[in-house]
Amino acid sequence: MTNPNPFRTYLRELQKNLSTGSATEHTHRSALQALLEAVGDGVQAINEPQRVECGAPDYILTRAGTPIGYVEAKDIGTSLDAAERSEQLGRYRASLNSLILTDYLEFRSPTYRERYAEFLKIDFPRLPLTSDRALFKALAGKGEELVALHLMESPLLNQLITSFPVSGSNEVGRVRYTEPRRKEETSEVSEDLGGLTPGRVYINKTQYFEGIEPNVWAFQIGGYQVLHKWLKDRRGRKLSFDDLFHYQKIVVALKETMRLMEEIDELIPAWPIE
Repeated sequence: MTNPNPFRTYLRELQKNLSTGSATEHTHRSALQALLEAVGDGVQAINEPQRVECGAPDYILTRAGTPIGYVEAKDIGTSLDAAERSEQLGRYRASLNSLILTDYLEFRSPTYRERYAEFLKIDFPRLPLTSDRALFKALAGKGEELVALHLMESPLLNQLITSFPVSGSNEVGRVRYTEPRRKEETSEVSEDLGGLTPGRVYINKTQYFEGIEPNVWAFQIGGYQVLHKWLKDRRGRKLSFDDLFHYQKIVVALKETMRLMEEIDELIPAWPIE
């Protein structure tokens, strides 16, 4: 049976292992193997495979018996920067075309980093680690919530905060956003918003999603304005009931993401994280 959320399972296994207080790097091997096989279509991850000419990476990844990549795993808390500069990784990088380096929390591709070095100097996502076990557990919990939201599996997504009140063709045309307006600017007001008209995302001249806050509308992931791009990609298409429901679930996911981002910032006492 396919695991519907391998990342959640993986994080839970790491938490369980770490809670014992006696976990080593090898303790997490089975959890990582399960994750690699769950996210790779037809991939088999072999732990402690036979040595290859350049050494013995911790995993070999195969598909239909053909090697497609290798994984070298270091213990949680190990400096991956130092690992990348090591003689061992030098041998691996010179011989293996597809290599992933990980400390079970951060996953790096040295080849990718070399190829896109100039871009990564500008913006490379990092996952800072903490030696505080309680803080790690709290942050992992927040991360689990984020995973559920972004995979559209969180039960919170069914608690819609928007509406699509006007019937019509449902065809996406010119997309535009109108911010909440004051009472004197419009005859349509909401008592819940202190006399403001809720923010609206129009999909055409007459139809709109209502109740979208400006910061949610402007929220970006990976350089894309999520709510605008989703509609832009469907220009000229008639949205089904499922489409309308899905879009409103995305609004909830973004708003909850912003909440979790604030809570994560509040959990971290100072930077750099210790």
